[in-house]
Amino acid sequence: MKDKLRLLIVTFSVVILISCDEEVFTGVIESQSIESGILYVNSNPGGFRIYVDNKYMGAKTPDTVRWLKSGTQKVTLKHDLYIYDTTFTVNINEKVINQVNINLNNIPKFLGKVYCSSQPSGASVFINDVNTGFNTPRQFSGLTPGKYKFKFTKDLCRADSAELFVKGGQYIELSRILEDTTRAVSYRTTNSKIPTNILKKVAVDKFNNKWIGSLDKGLLKFDGVNFISYDNSGIFGDAHITDLLFDRRDRLWIATTTSLMMLLGNEWTLFGNQIPGGLCNSLLEDNEGNIWIGTYNGLIKYDNSTFQIFNKSNSPLLDNNVQALTLLNDGSLAIGTSRAGIFVKRNNNWTHFNIAEIFNADKIANYVIDLVEYNNVLMAYILGNKFEGTRSSYIRYVNGFWEKFSLPLQFPVEAVEFSIDHANNLWIAGQEGLVKYTSNQSAQIFNTFEYGFTIKECTSVRVDKNGDVYTTTLGGGLVKIKKGYY
Repeated sequence: MKDKLRLLIVTFSVVILISCDEEVFTGVIESQSIESGILYVNSNPGGFRIYVDNKYMGAKTPDTVRWLKSGTQKVTLKHDLYIYDTTFTVNINEKVINQVNINLNNIPKFLGKVYCSSQPSGASVFINDVNTGFNTPRQFSGLTPGKYKFKFTKDLCRADSAELFVKGGQYIELSRILEDTTRAVSYRTTNSKIPTNILKKVAVDKFNNKWIGSLDKGLLKFDGVNFISYDNSGIFGDAHITDLLFDRRDRLWIATTTSLMMLLGNEWTLFGNQIPGGLCNSLLEDNEGNIWIGTYNGLIKYDNSTFQIFNKSNSPLLDNNVQALTLLNDGSLAIGTSRAGIFVKRNNNWTHFNIAEIFNADKIANYVIDLVEYNNVLMAYILGNKFEGTRSSYIRYVNGFWEKFSLPLQFPVEAVEFSIDHANNLWIAGQEGLVKYTSNQSAQIFNTFEYGFTIKECTSVRVDKNGDVYTTTLGGGLVKIKKGYY
């Protein structure tokens, strides 16, 4: 009989080229017929691609590589989740099963590090919702590859978090500025469930819910805790919300760039066919409960049964593009247009103020951004056009005459919307921030991070029933300034 070949299983001491200690042990492999040098490679974790002398062997750990030449071979393990490769040498003997086991989780070089810092410092650090017991600044080492959620919390500050994917051997610096919520709170896509930061209007209902019109996500409702989206039905499509109005019947009117809508409870009513051109700019309810709609193609009155349109062809209105509306104390309707200045409608009597002609020497334009009657004085903001050579200005109607005036601030603020609160403060949502203007003609501007502003450009402002100020911004989400801090 032929002699049977006795198999020899050998455990090798491997030389790690990266100068790290590896844990190597011999496993038990059943005897088999060996045609050439065989290398069995196991790793923790698994899934590393196996290279021998820089050639990929088509195998991943744990696996066996065959047909190896005898002698010293360089073995490299590569993985997409690890920054570094691990390389070692093995002395291959033919007709011998060579095996190596490497535990990378015991080697600091192959573990991730995240350095956490915050402003202010001293924030508690949570990893995957577990309190680490450490405060910022702090480095966390020994992280195996994977996704991690880091959360920073500190008293009187808005918690902030970030999700990171940490690779083996990677070093990451994670820093967060924690918003001081003593004065104000912001709601952005990065720190709340609000679906968009591009906001246009805010209105408050009788239950103190905040209703928010956006430029890309339709209508939102904020109850102080949760954001509810009314865009899931697709009713808004690509339309931008331009104005919101709660009337005395608790109906919410929604003006958009394509239509007019009304929401009562959960019931929607669309009035698109009654709006010529579809583009609505502004909304107003008068003392009789009529709804007035300023549109690109005229002024519309809705008496809860029929629509009546006023335009250049059937009224003294000289510009169909109605931008702004406000109700005066005597019941008159003040109308701001884009090219013809201001009109005041008292029943069937119309008065026209051509602002460009009145302020001809000052080259003030006729484009009315918004109107308001404050302390029995009609005020407006007029937007100039540098290409037409016209200027912007605040104006007011005093004792039968229009005059220019400026806000007592260190720099000019371009107004977007006016709003008066229950304490008779005039709030101005402006391009440069939010302005509080008082009866004694003092002004204060809010536009810094300590008041929740990451973007200064405000688009709308309302004071709710608790006395908190809510302002929408064009890119910075919703900002609440707490009562007592303005």
